[in-house]
Amino acid sequence: MLAKWSLDKDVLIIANSLFLILTLITFIIQQKALNNANPHVFVRSVMAGMMIKMFACLIAIFVYWFLMKEKFSKPTVIVAMILYFIYLAVEVRVVTKLNRQKNA
Repeated sequence: MLAKWSLDKDVLIIANSLFLILTLITFIIQQKALNNANPHVFVRSVMAGMMIKMFACLIAIFVYWFLMKEKFSKPTVIVAMILYFIYLAVEVRVVTKLNRQKNA
């Protein structure tokens, strides 16, 4: 099915792994920030997590484009960005639940 839509499965597997690692890193940062009494620390950690993920995604896209040149697949990048938004939604939902439990 992926070949039918001209998607590169190896790139999607790498993108999924990258998003998982980045989400775990930012989640750990945000979880530590939830324990801080200063609410600004949590806001800064959320902003830092978003910046880390955005820059990592941009770097990954440029590396993919640089390495593949003629075989660069725009649909694969679009599907990878959809994966990014799924990871983002799950992370926001979990962190919001944790924030409510901590009464921050």
